[in-house]
Amino acid sequence: NAIVHGLRKPVINIGATTDKVATVGALHVFDNQGTATLTLPDSASGAMLGATVEVAVAITNAVAEGQHRVALHGSEKIIGQVLMIDIDSSDANKSLPLVSGDNAVRVTFNGSTTGMVGSHIKLTNIAADVWIIEGSIQHNGNVGNPFA
Repeated sequence: NAIVHGLRKPVINIGATTDKVATVGALHVFDNQGTATLTLPDSASGAMLGATVEVAVAITNAVAEGQHRVALHGSEKIIGQVLMIDIDSSDANKSLPLVSGDNAVRVTFNGSTTGMVGSHIKLTNIAADVWIIEGSIQHNGNVGNPFA
């Protein structure tokens, strides 16, 4: 479990209509149209403490993106916050906090109001069944809630 600085992290491209289990320490890129789900590894045993998973959206065709999701395993929860950045004419920003009582188990990028190209999040396991989220999600139109 050595910490090595200065190396590039692996990049994993998520294809269209694909379900994948996240690789710890990697940058996962939603790079294709369609509906794809990335599931975080099971952290119930506590063995994942400190593990990070990063996700970015790199699709340029917002209309046809579909629903790209990051899902949790079993009864795990997401806490933390993201910054929602409106990229249309208003350029408004809105922070969306998540607390344990929100019971969020999924992040959805829908290509417009809940996340589109340029969005980036990082999830870090901080306790058994608990992941903390940080990042920025770009959207257009009225801000939607990417968490469910």
